[in-house]
Amino acid sequence: MIQMHSFCLDEYKKKKFVNLDNRKSENKLYCSNYEIDYYTDILKSEKSNILHNCHKYIDLYVDNDKNIFNGEIKFNENSIIEYEDIFIAVCCSYTLNYITIEMYVLNKLPHIMTNDDLFFDNFSIIKRYKKIFNITSFQMESIFKQNLKNILYNLFDLTFTDMIK
Repeated sequence: MIQMHSFCLDEYKKKKFVNLDNRKSENKLYCSNYEIDYYTDILKSEKSNILHNCHKYIDLYVDNDKNIFNGEIKFNENSIIEYEDIFIAVCCSYTLNYITIEMYVLNKLPHIMTNDDLFFDNFSIIKRYKKIFNITSFQMESIFKQNLKNILYNLFDLTFTDMIK
């Protein structure tokens, strides 16, 4: 099971997850196209294992009455793949009309400063994907007529699957 730890970004300071250091170009934070293809192939081949571990993480949050949609960025502290350094980060939030899940796949964890600033090494972000779910349209599809864990499983599965396409 992957272990997660939360780090909260101060939204009042208008900090962005990827673009904290104005001295760096956002493009330099992403891997090369070759590396993205390499890591994406690994993610596709390990998809069921990764999703199973995410489900365990969701269970942990729901069983302990933690708020998974609190807007905090949650990083796994261990690689999600045994034979390669691949880390996943998730930030979830909601409004009355939308649920937003932003997922990041990294080849190196960022440096977290004492004031919660995040500094990424160059070429450390493999993929970044943000999926916005319209609550009304998903209610029509009956996705919200399940128990909470299954709803969260579906939302995370859809986001991860779309990200690795």
